[in-house]
Amino acid sequence: MNASSLTFQERCLWAGVLLIFVAGFFILHGREAATSGSWRYAVIRHDDEFGYWATARGASQEPRSDGNPFFYEERGLRDTLPFTTAEWTGFLARFFHIPVMAFFPVWHIGMPFLLWMALFLSLKKLWRYPPIPSGVIALLILLSTLFFRGQAQFILYRFSRPGDGLWLLVILLSLMMNLEEKPIMKTAVAAVGGILLLWLQAYYAILPLCVAMGEGVWQFFFKKNKTCVLCLAVIVLAIGLSGWSQLLYIKANLSQNPWLLEMVKKDRPSLPPSIHGPSLVLCAMLFFAVFLLQRIFRQEPTKLDRLLLLVFLTEPLNMHLQLLFPAAYQISTHGYYFLIIEMAVLI
Repeated sequence: MNASSLTFQERCLWAGVLLIFVAGFFILHGREAATSGSWRYAVIRHDDEFGYWATARGASQEPRSDGNPFFYEERGLRDTLPFTTAEWTGFLARFFHIPVMAFFPVWHIGMPFLLWMALFLSLKKLWRYPPIPSGVIALLILLSTLFFRGQAQFILYRFSRPGDGLWLLVILLSLMMNLEEKPIMKTAVAAVGGILLLWLQAYYAILPLCVAMGEGVWQFFFKKNKTCVLCLAVIVLAIGLSGWSQLLYIKANLSQNPWLLEMVKKDRPSLPPSIHGPSLVLCAMLFFAVFLLQRIFRQEPTKLDRLLLLVFLTEPLNMHLQLLFPAAYQISTHGYYFLIIEMAVLI
């Protein structure tokens, strides 16, 4: 897509959205900078963001010390888990001989804008919605996260997760639900995106895997579309192979992290299994509403209906993993990563 393909209204929309995010950066962080008298640490607004900054700082050191960049005795130790975006930020900082903190203003302005572009272009190009309403709705969804509570209020600006993978997740889900046209090209893009998505954060893979398998079942039994089923199977296979490669990476670097080794050795009891009622009730209500409308209007669920159900099906799945595994692996804790996706499919 080039600038000449944009109408005047769309160019104004793009410029206005970018201006909003630039102004938002100075409004949110300028108060902290004025209070502290420096911009040096005013751009860090959350404890997780400090942790990702520490990982990036360790990756920028020589030797690479993202396992723990603060102790001389542990120089050269690698982090066992891949924090891909933070690590590559550290590599770029070392290559250009600039501090890691210099990337934070660019991130806090550029990442929300990139996420908006992913939402806007997916709605316009793949879902065929009008451009101006698509851009406005995408902007309202993103800005509404600033009024959330807890960790969810930092979705839009926090370095580096969840922003580093949310834009790709939006595109990947849109591609998987619209494979009728140009299926080979869309499958190739989605497969590569799925591989990259899992390396950005393994938790992101839950949603596309659930959607791909659910949509595959629908296409196989109800639409009899073997092409879409095969395309979705290729995407699932690509994500699965990426998961195995990450597992091998973690095992190869397990000895690098003494804290993780100590945690693995200890027999840590998990929380007692329990039923999470709200997630089950919410999922049941959405299924009932969709199929009730189907009976009233005598039509099959649309692509958006199916995506809505599959996205919210992950809620009870995430909340009840402790019934299947000895530990929940903090998956339910990171459920807020998908709030933007959930709001988008509801609207």
